[in-house]
Order: sequence, then structure tokens, then C-alpha cells
Amino acid sequence: MFSEELKALRSNFLVHWTGRDLEEKYPFHSEAKHAEYLHRLIGTLREGLWMKDQPIELYDESSSHTKRFLWPATCFTEIKLSQTKKHTERYGCLGFGFTRQFVMDRYGAPVLYVPGDKECDRDSGRHRNLDTISPHLLNLYEELGSLASRTQLQEFYTLRASAATVAIFIKKMSDKDTHKFELLDEAEWRIPYTTKPNPCIKPPIDYLVPYSDLELSRQEPEREPKAKILFCPDDLKVLIFPDDCTRRMASNDEFFQCWLKRRDGFPIMATVEECTQF
Repeated sequence: MFSEELKALRSNFLVHWTGRDLEEKYPFHSEAKHAEYLHRLIGTLREGLWMKDQPIELYDESSSHTKRFLWPATCFTEIKLSQTKKHTERYGCLGFGFTRQFVMDRYGAPVLYVPGDKECDRDSGRHRNLDTISPHLLNLYEELGSLASRTQLQEFYTLRASAATVAIFIKKMSDKDTHKFELLDEAEWRIPYTTKPNPCIKPPIDYLVPYSDLELSRQEPEREPKAKILFCPDDLKVLIFPDDCTRRMASNDEFFQCWLKRRDGFPIMATVEECTQF
């Protein structure tokens, strides 16, 4: 009984969304937008999912402020397809859906949602932004960074990167401390940039930047990917299009036709609007 109820609440797929920049750049249903979405689709099928800088926010007890860093990861949402519409408004209207096993094989896992840094305990006035874990992760990273700079030992750089890999799974429940828990509803998973990739996965992740060159930067995220998660045609279980026009354009594209022939059957292919009927 419990497993059936859980299945009703959870999607069978984890979906990576892209295209927010296209939604901001082009007007609704423009030909240019359709063409750019098709270009994004073909590029992703050829090169894989981009792993780009994601924010890490850790609470610093000594200053009573949150410190923000960046570390590469690829994000997915674990939602039922009927709930996709509101997520496309935040992340874009092109979705690539994979199984949980695909993500876990690449060291992916659900994020740990915590209250925002302004969410305080009314009795004590203490911040409740993961008091027991977040400060320790911050201290660990900064101490390892100090040791690495003094000793120039590669082992400390590796350990520091490992601390960042753990911290990337911490995320606030609400955006901009609104406490509406809108981010909690995403049920997000992440595949982090890791210092020791799984050697058994095929195709392997294409790491474009060596981990020794990565820094927990406090600057704005870079647009270029740090790594690309390659996948085989059979790995893709769901493909969600922005609209029927983009889907028709893809169906007539020579590369997309050849790509589909390499699969064992067809993936679920639906538009954002059609997903609301699932």
C-alpha cells in the first residue's frame, strides 16, 4: 500500500530543463524561438547535458552571514509530468527525462532542502539554516584551502573539492527568503562535478575542466559548461517540447530522425501543454 501511494506522488523520471534564456530573449511562439529550441535540442543530443556553476550557500556562525560559492552540477526535477508547466516558467520549456538509476549511476542524489538564512527561531533568535552541518562544511572547506595554499599538496585540493561536492546538495526551500517553499516543490536532484567519476558508466562524463583548476568562486556563474553528461539514445526516456511547432520541426530534422533510429523504440514525446493532461 505504501509503495503504491509513493508511486502516485513521485514521477518515474527525473527531468532536466533548459531554455530559460530563450524564453527571456524571444517573444511567445516566434519562429526564431522555435529554431533556437531545435538547435538546443540537437546540440544536447550530440554533446550531452551541460554541467554549469550552481550556487552553494553556507551559513557562517562567526559573522552571522551566509557565504555564497559556486560549484558545477546538473539539475533535475522529480515531478509528475502533469506538474511541469510551472517549472517551465522558471527553467525553460525543453525537458530531457531520465531514470533515477541513470542519475544515481553518475553520483546524483536529491538535494537537502533547508530554511533560508533569515528563517529564525523566535525564541532564541538563532538561524536555522542547517546549524549543525552548514558551518562545519564551510569551516572544512576554508581550512583545507588554507592548508593547500601553504603546502601546495594536491591531496588538499582534492579534499577541498570533495567538501564542495557534498555542499552542492544543500539548497534553500524558498527563493529570496519568501518562505513560500516554492523551491521545495521541485524535488530537485543534482549530479555534481566529482573528483572521482564512476569508471563503469558508458558513455563517460566529459570533464572539460580539471578539478585542480576549479575554485569555489564567488563571482557570477559562467555560461560555458565545466563538464558534459553524455548519454546514449536509449538513456533518454522522456522528451518534452515547448510546443507542437518545435516538435514538428524536430521530426523533420535529419539528425533527429537518425538519432531516433538508434533507439530501441521511441521515448515519450509530448509538449508542455500536453503534459498537463497526464
